[in-house]
This record gives sequence, C-alpha cells and structure tokens, in this order.
Amino acid sequence: GLPAGTAASTETVTTPSVSSVTVSTTYFRHRGTIAAGWRSFAIPEVYQESMYYLTYARPVADRWAWGISAKYLQEKYTMDDYLRASPVFAYGQKDSVSAVSVDAGVLYTILPRLYLGISALDINQPDLGLMNEDKLPWTGRIGIAWKEKRMAWALDGIYREDLWYYSTGFEK
Repeated sequence: GLPAGTAASTETVTTPSVSSVTVSTTYFRHRGTIAAGWRSFAIPEVYQESMYYLTYARPVADRWAWGISAKYLQEKYTMDDYLRASPVFAYGQKDSVSAVSVDAGVLYTILPRLYLGISALDINQPDLGLMNEDKLPWTGRIGIAWKEKRMAWALDGIYREDLWYYSTGFEK
C-alpha cells in the first residue's frame, strides 16, 4: 500500500508533433523551379492541421525572381462525446474543414549575396470556419537576407491584422 497521506494518480501527457516534407526539382534550366510539399501539426487523438502545396518560381530579369504557391489547407478534429454534442461540429456530423489558399512573392538580388524579398500569404483569405465564416487574414512579409557559403542571416517584418512582428536569425 501507499504511505498515509499519499494518493496514486495517473497522468497522460500528449505531445504535439510537427512534420514537414518538401520535394523540389528544377524544371528546364533558367525556366524555373517546381516544388511540392506537405506540412502537418498534430496533437495526437485530438487535432491535426495539414497543408499540401505546389509552388512555381522563376527568374524574370537579371536580379528579379517571382513565385506563386497554391495550398490545400485542412483542419481535422477527433470526435469525442463533447464535440458530438456541439452544434459547431454539426452534432458529430462534421469533423473537418478544408480550403484552398494562394501565396505570391518576389525576390530582388541587391548584391551577389544580399537579397530583398516581399510576399503576400493567404491572398484569397480562405474560410476555415466549421459553423460560421472564419477567414484567414492575409499576411504580408518583407525581408532581407545575407547568404555566405556556410552561413546565412535574415531579418523579416511580418504584417498581419494591423500588427507588425519581426524576426531574425542565423543559420550555419
């Protein structure tokens, strides 16, 4: 038995997981690049969101390049008694939502190792609402990057819903 004043308990810890796969191939020299990929975030046995994407990018002038992506977004919930009783999930009849989204951007080479990029994400503001409309806001990004043979540095400004966020980082 247990000593006086103690109790036995069992605790289950669920750890989120993130997965990502990207496949890229050059399509005709100097004609562009095609990439396809998948990203996933999951809380096992509760929730999963997935994004599948297809991207095309190509140079358009000596220092300019552009790209566009089409994304298939999906959110999926694991049904339990609580969700089956909710009108948001149509009383257990609806466990997922999906939408198509579009991103586009341009890249300018300032100097041989210095780049400036501007992009717009979720341009079409896809609706991921289960019961009511819940549109993703578009996101604007502007960034500058320095790239050496074995090192890279970047600084990004991210604009979303009237707020600016900033990030920077080094990679070796």
